[in-house]
Amino acid sequence: MKIPWMLLLICLLALGLAACARSGPEAAEAPEEELPEDTVPDNFGAEEFSVEHDGRTIYGTLYVPSRHEEKVPAVILSHSANLTSDSMRSYGERLASQGYVAYAFDFCGGSKKSRSDGDPADMTVFTEMEDLKAVLAAIRNLEYVDEQAVFLFGTSQGGLVSALVADECPDDVKGLILFYPAFNLAELAQKYCGKLPTTTDRLFYSSLLEYDVYEHIGAFPGDVLILHGSRDFIVPYSYSERAAECYAHCTLIKIDGASHGFNSENYAVGGDFDEETWSYAVRYLEEHTA
Repeated sequence: MKIPWMLLLICLLALGLAACARSGPEAAEAPEEELPEDTVPDNFGAEEFSVEHDGRTIYGTLYVPSRHEEKVPAVILSHSANLTSDSMRSYGERLASQGYVAYAFDFCGGSKKSRSDGDPADMTVFTEMEDLKAVLAAIRNLEYVDEQAVFLFGTSQGGLVSALVADECPDDVKGLILFYPAFNLAELAQKYCGKLPTTTDRLFYSSLLEYDVYEHIGAFPGDVLILHGSRDFIVPYSYSERAAECYAHCTLIKIDGASHGFNSENYAVGGDFDEETWSYAVRYLEEHTA
């Protein structure tokens, strides 16, 4: 059977397989939008906050409520492949304005525009897991963060990485919010690794050749919320259906009409779904931090 190259390459580029991204045009980054000075909310602050790990610096932005007399819950935001923490800024601002500490960071080598150390040629799902573990430890150690109420929130590849870290660090993670998580990434690598055009580096997907994602997510005992678009052609909805069966406690919400991405910063197709999806995320956090 002839391989549908165009569809395959679109899928791999969108998921951010490192070698494929280098062999084709670089994915465009969503432009940063500056709020007019008189509309900047005054109920939270945002500041650069870096985490040192294994000789590398992980760049990020910490969003903190302006008033917090007691320790407060925290949410760690993990971005999609080929993006940066800028794509999670609106989520961080919303969380902080509602009383949560939020931290959005750039994965090391996560894109050519990453402000963290590291080369995209060396980035894999597993190096991103180590980045997130280091961030998790640092955020839990902040004096104003309730270390028993730290949540992981990830989109696409960042969602996959968040799920895998929660499985390995269940005592450190209160809950999971996953937007269109890339649970099909290993299957794509395994199916097409030997059939792709020659590239200079196959480390990213070769590291997944013998990896079964679903064997590494089900041990997390906490509550999981998954939101996934009904029209997602990059990661079909069925992959989240399968993941939901692995968890002891999981709520899976289908977002009708959405594709891979719920807002312009994450390349939404067919409209902006933030208001709908955000209501589910906030309800989940309120229920688990009451």
